[in-house]
Amino acid sequence: MADLKDWAADKPSSGTAKRSAPLKTWAKRHGVSEDMTRRINAAVASAKKQGLHGGRTVDAIERAIGAVPTGNEFAVIEAAKKHHNHAPPMGYGGPDDKTAPDRKQVNEEAKKRAETLLIKANARYLNILHPWQRRQTDSDIRNQMPTDQEKRDARDLADDFEVVADAFEEAGPIFAVRAGTLRKRAKAMREGNFDLMSVLF
Repeated sequence: MADLKDWAADKPSSGTAKRSAPLKTWAKRHGVSEDMTRRINAAVASAKKQGLHGGRTVDAIERAIGAVPTGNEFAVIEAAKKHHNHAPPMGYGGPDDKTAPDRKQVNEEAKKRAETLLIKANARYLNILHPWQRRQTDSDIRNQMPTDQEKRDARDLADDFEVVADAFEEAGPIFAVRAGTLRKRAKAMREGNFDLMSVLF
């Protein structure tokens, strides 16, 4: 019966009035917080209203999330697009997003520092991640798991990405998504979530 109720909550309205998005239903169904669900829905609604093309819609959603989407966040994005009937052309044609930050507001010194720190941190990151990735074809599932040492190395490196994220935030608002993604990566490293670490590179 619960599944039937969920379906009814998502079912398009046959009336002319615009039906509110079933945010609580999406959040519960996909295991995403209600706050995140609300932000994703608002970004898609704004993109639809402005007539944004696909690339700018993705950018708007990433700004709303504060990072690149992962996991079940994609399911919420698709639900919001369906709800708002937003199936835009791909790419960056069409109108500019009025809610996007000014790309000219960049602290070049902070940007350069952030990029230098990121190169160094990424080199260590790949040294941790690549051995685990190579083992994913191993027939023994036990060998596919990250080792205790790999988990410790990941935890030890996590703070470095927080520092890089701080530098990108100082560089300007257009780097907010990159900074948020790096913080998301640092959280995955502390949790030993190598699957998510692999996605977030």
